[in-house]
Amino acid sequence: MGQDKLTVLQHFDLSKLLPHSRAVQIRSLWNNFYLLHNAVKDPKTDVMFSNDACAWLHQFLDSGFYQTSDITPYMHVLVYHPRNDDIHHHFGLAAFSCSAVKKKTISKFLISLEKQQKMVVVKKENQQF
Repeated sequence: MGQDKLTVLQHFDLSKLLPHSRAVQIRSLWNNFYLLHNAVKDPKTDVMFSNDACAWLHQFLDSGFYQTSDITPYMHVLVYHPRNDDIHHHFGLAAFSCSAVKKKTISKFLISLEKQQKMVVVKKENQQF
């Protein structure tokens, strides 16, 4: 996440947009995520990171804003694969990147749309008027 985005999210006054109770919930969720974000970059992060990440995920789900289906692959890695020491320290968090999966999913989706478009054109050509 870029430093500009981090700064905006860290200092944005949510109470201007949301009711106070919701703003407090979201601020707490964001602040705890920000702590995890910093901990991921710190090579001295210890075993407590895993517990903190799990607690953050429960806070995310218990907030009333999100459901289990809203958990992204990145969140899954953050919580369930936080510190595989051999991989993480050697390759960094990029070793867990889901960009290849996203790219493949998008390309398959586009191919599927293309095939559907061809099927529609073929059906129209075969129709008799």
